[in-house]
This record gives sequence, C-alpha cells and structure tokens, in this order.
Amino acid sequence: MSSIPAGQKQTPPLHLQVTGLSCASCVARAEKAIRAVPGVTSAAVNLATQRATVDFSGSPDVEGVISAIGKAGYGTATETARFSIENMHCASCVSRVERAFKSVAGVIEANVNLATNAGTVRFASGVTTPEALAEAAAAAGYPAHEIKAGAEVQSTPSGHEEESKALRRALLTALILTAPVFAIEMGSHIAPPFHLFLMHTIGLQAIWTTEFVLTTLVLFGPGLRFMEWPAPPSGVMGSPEFQPEG
Repeated sequence: MSSIPAGQKQTPPLHLQVTGLSCASCVARAEKAIRAVPGVTSAAVNLATQRATVDFSGSPDVEGVISAIGKAGYGTATETARFSIENMHCASCVSRVERAFKSVAGVIEANVNLATNAGTVRFASGVTTPEALAEAAAAAGYPAHEIKAGAEVQSTPSGHEEESKALRRALLTALILTAPVFAIEMGSHIAPPFHLFLMHTIGLQAIWTTEFVLTTLVLFGPGLRFMEWPAPPSGVMGSPEFQPEG
C-alpha cells in the first residue's frame, strides 16, 4: 500500500476506456506502458470491462497516459461535444476559450470557430463531461452551452449585429475625441499662423493638458479592447498559474 504524505490530498483514480485489448498479454503491455508515465503509482487494466484504473502521486497526467496507451498499440475511447459560445469578439477570445477547454483534464483537442460562435471538444470518455467543459469556458468569461447530437450549429446574427453597432459607436466616439488633437497638431504644422493663434489664445500648457485628456479617453475608452491581456489557461481569470503564451 502506498503511503500518502501528511497534508497531501489523495488524487482520485483515473478511469479510462481502453480499446483493442484481446488477451492477457495485451493487458500486461497496456499496464506496463501506463506505469512508465511519470507520476503514475499504479495501473490496473481489466480485460472484461476494457477499462484502465490509474493512480497518480500528484496531478493526473491524462494526456500522458492516453499517449502511452496509443504508443503501446491500443486506443482510448473518446467523445466529442459541441458548444455554442457567447461573448466572443476576436481571435484573442478564440484562443482564451480554447485554452479554457484544454485546461480541463481529459481534453485531447479543442477547436473554436469565431464565425459561428461554436466550439468542438474531443475528450477521453469517463474523465470529464460536457458540463465541466462548459463551466471552464464560463469561468473564463465565455458562457457555453452544449449542442446536443443532431442539432445544427446556429450562428447568432443578432449578437453580431449588436457587436457591429457597439463597434460603430466606439469608432464614432474615437473620431470625435481624436479630431481636436489631429486638428491642433497637424494644423500647427501646416499653418504656422494657426499655431501662433493657439499659443496666444489658449497657451501651450492648456493645449498639452487638453490633448492628454482626449487621448487618454480614446485609449481607455474605445481603444481598451486592444489592450486586453490573455486569459489564464486554467480558465479562471487572475489565477496565479496564468501566463501568456509565447
């Protein structure tokens, strides 16, 4: 019996559906491959149920186990779930949602489509659920809803229309705030008398203050969307383990 250090939580065993097993020799090969994965403390494969039970000393390396089983010549049963996803506006949003999905143990592949506001996730059967995947996306700020088998992926034109209206409002706001800055700076270069007029009527300090206020409003108003940081791979905003990809 393996001992667990005091204060350390025991990791629940991982249960995987293994395919391609036909005899006791297959079981032995699969178990040997799984035990070779770092962190695995024990592995038992049942020929009758075609299931593998794996214990870990720390965080479960599901992807490592699946890879080891594949290299041994056997397969792992997988499922595919589709989701409709809200609040996506750009390629950065797509990357965040994909990272949120992939942060869930058991996920093998995750693809998100911005045009249809939908995502497809392939994961190991019995390791996670569509509900857990949807929760991970929601925790990253993108509510997701599973699309049941047979249902068509519905794009949300109304959502795109609202987004287009918001972008047009942001553009108009940016133009209104930027126009005075552009007029002052370019006008002063093109027409020196205009520059002298501003110096005598408004003053350099007042001009600088006005330009600072207007450009700040543009940057932290309509331009804020371009200064967003990547979301944490764990799917939880602001988590310590969050690091940008690079």
